[in-house]
Amino acid sequence: MISLVLNRLRYGEKSTLGQLLTAKGLFLSWMLERGPGPNRRGIDRIPAGEYALARPFKDANGNWEMGWAKRLNQPVVEIVGVPDRSLILCHPANTYGQLKGCLAPGVRHTRGEDGEYSVWSSRDAFAKVNPYLLAAADAGERLLITDETP
Repeated sequence: MISLVLNRLRYGEKSTLGQLLTAKGLFLSWMLERGPGPNRRGIDRIPAGEYALARPFKDANGNWEMGWAKRLNQPVVEIVGVPDRSLILCHPANTYGQLKGCLAPGVRHTRGEDGEYSVWSSRDAFAKVNPYLLAAADAGERLLITDETP
């Protein structure tokens, strides 16, 4: 079952801006991704499609295994099932250059003089969005990513 939808709305050459919504249409956050491309790991945004969500695991000592979960000291959801890709996370970031194929939430967005999008207050947006992502992962629900024609 799909519980979250990422609608991509605006495109720069190296960045993509979208809205994360619940399946019922409730706006949760702006979302920033890298620009389009042939699905290269760490370079391109992931292809539009329907994906499972998964929680990170803790090691035997109770530490988070994934880097962002360690850095934030809390679980960070992984988007799984993307062909030829892994470790695609939703984590705080403000510019496309801070992303390696992951997604970053933001409270507001801007478009720079270079035509690229950025999000603001990403940590605040992450605090709002992460509980929805974790609940969806725990329930076995999915994320739908859609492209609007630029």
